[in-house]
Amino acid sequence: MTQPADAPLIRVEKVTKKYGPRTVLSGVSFDVGPHEIVSVVGPSGCGKTTLLRCVAGLTEPSGGTVSIGGQTVTKPPEGVGVVFQHFGLFPWKTVSGNVAYGLTVRGTPRAAVTARVRDLIAMVGLEGFERSYPHQLSGGMQQRAGLARALAIEPRVLVMDEPFASLDAQTRDLLQLEMLRILDQRPAATLFVTHSIDEAVLMGDRIVVLTGHPGSVHDVVDVGIPRPRGREAADSDRFRIVRDYLWTVVMKGQGNDNSPGKPSEGTAD
Repeated sequence: MTQPADAPLIRVEKVTKKYGPRTVLSGVSFDVGPHEIVSVVGPSGCGKTTLLRCVAGLTEPSGGTVSIGGQTVTKPPEGVGVVFQHFGLFPWKTVSGNVAYGLTVRGTPRAAVTARVRDLIAMVGLEGFERSYPHQLSGGMQQRAGLARALAIEPRVLVMDEPFASLDAQTRDLLQLEMLRILDQRPAATLFVTHSIDEAVLMGDRIVVLTGHPGSVHDVVDVGIPRPRGREAADSDRFRIVRDYLWTVVMKGQGNDNSPGKPSEGTAD
């Protein structure tokens, strides 16, 4: 079945996840468009990473469904790239070997692998480190290699679990902007899990707010800041409005009489 061009690529419908007697997610529903970045925020323990694992096919929901391109996800699907917080690089492989891994597993011809790896290493700024091993790289460089590996398969879906959380502030700021640049060049339906409110607003077109134990969708917020974006986006009035609303919902609890109202939809002036 062929989907309309403007149909959501990722669809999460009433997803519940239980581990034994403990319910982690309850009735979670939202979608992600083909070229959209959707951030997911919420307090610790509300099931953000579990949700990402369901979307990536790494764990099955206990109830509800996740579908990608109209196909129900029951195992890791083709065309889904995953970027983890702790890089997930193979320590015995060089940068080139790590980036090439997914292509090699697919049986891509060697000449095509070599050309693709060269282009991706240049794109993420790791030229000159092709033969380096992960232990010889800084944290930021390891994360760049992990990103290049995820992009090597030309994913139509990209799921990212706190990809910049373990980096120093300067490197994190730099890679946020690099990620936005890359996704403008090579769009993918992207689900971006983060604990950082500012990062969620900077990266996302929309933001899914999870709250509670078990986690459920409290709100879906339209960021309303046009792309492409640079660091100046964080100085806009719209950025501050969305950030302040999210901060109140996530960090101070729901129903606070002093909470700012939900930002209206639409783009910033």
